[in-house]
Amino acid sequence: MKGSCRGSGALPSRFVRSPRATSVPRGLGRASARGALGKSLPRQQRPPRPPRRRLLRRAAHPPSGGSVRASRASSYGRSPPVHGTAPLVPCGVPSLGRGGPRSSDIRGGNGHMTKIRGLAGAGALMLAIALVGAACSSSGSSSGASSGGDPSGSLNISGSSTVEPITSLVAEDFQGANSGVDISVDGPGTTDGFVLFCKGQTDISDASRQISDDEKKACSDGGVHYVELAIGRDALTVVGNPSNPLNCLSLADLYALFSSEAKGFSSWSDANALDSELGGKGSFPDLPLTIVAPGTESGTYGSFIDLAIKSIAQDRNKPDDTLRPDYQSAAGDNVIINNAGGTEGALGFVGFSYAQNAGGQVKEFQVDGGDGCVAPSAASVNDGTYPLGRTLYIYVNTDKLASNPALKPFVDYYLGDEGISAVTQVQYIALPTDELQTSRSTWQTTESSASPST
Repeated sequence: MKGSCRGSGALPSRFVRSPRATSVPRGLGRASARGALGKSLPRQQRPPRPPRRRLLRRAAHPPSGGSVRASRASSYGRSPPVHGTAPLVPCGVPSLGRGGPRSSDIRGGNGHMTKIRGLAGAGALMLAIALVGAACSSSGSSSGASSGGDPSGSLNISGSSTVEPITSLVAEDFQGANSGVDISVDGPGTTDGFVLFCKGQTDISDASRQISDDEKKACSDGGVHYVELAIGRDALTVVGNPSNPLNCLSLADLYALFSSEAKGFSSWSDANALDSELGGKGSFPDLPLTIVAPGTESGTYGSFIDLAIKSIAQDRNKPDDTLRPDYQSAAGDNVIINNAGGTEGALGFVGFSYAQNAGGQVKEFQVDGGDGCVAPSAASVNDGTYPLGRTLYIYVNTDKLASNPALKPFVDYYLGDEGISAVTQVQYIALPTDELQTSRSTWQTTESSASPST
């Protein structure tokens, strides 16, 4: 039996980092965020749609200049589909490259292919191959490969545009080791993603918030069973024009500028009376005010309301599930970055990764949740001092474990050391070790209890 070389049966866990097939070149660098190199189209009030069939396949050649991993770590957005095969590397044998042995090993001085000469050399080569084959046939599988051989099939993944860069990177790497799997990844937003997921149209739903009660009911009505797995952390980051003289905004300030009660405020100073009423300083400058934020289908929109708006709105008996109706809806975080950074007095909020990659294009505001101004960072999110921290999730349709042979190994790989490193590679925040272990344990329990297809 032919065995893949993605690990050994001696490994204690599928979540241990497995060696890559080094002959497989990295995929072409994706744009730095959803839509960063492409045009985003307005999505507000559009009906949910099935995910585009964007197949993530390895590029035939890496981008020029530097390693591909470095390129992808700093450039992780969407890219046109590229295709290529991903040959497996025999156990213990150095990578020979995409097309076999290196040209320097088998080419003559004139560059033409030459024959390997000598029966002894040929015999030794055949013996080595036979020994390697025997060793491989007894080796086990690791993250991303099933014990019955390389997985095959297709996966549909949709949901959060915040989580999309993470999942896209995981999917690209997974396909590099499993060329028989096609994966479609899309990011219409957490809410739209759950609509598709609860209809059984996707295998995995990316989410930047937890599933709501209404969405749980929709999944129940649709006969969809699922497991929730935390995969990383994010810090909603309030951003504005770099020339803004303010450096810190309190939760009262955010409510006075973003809430439904701020409707019609066209200047920061228009919000001073409301801000004072809420206990703020009421000293906003006389700057033009433009609010730019995600559409209502975005989990980022819902998370901001939950963290910055809802509590004060409920205390004041005001609408607690919406922003001011006259805000500018943007189709993606990168559009918010561009508008906030390029417009005097503009204000918005984006995921931590997008703000980090924007550099000096925008000002990142500290936020005061009552205990002083705190800047968004991995440390302040994980210790709870930053008021706008949140957890990122994937939701897996457990009913499909029995019928889709690619689903289990993909999630195994996602939660493994190599897969989960995508979270920090695209500049989100790693889960604390104990929380990651909880996700792994939850997944192990779920997959072990899933009934195999008969």
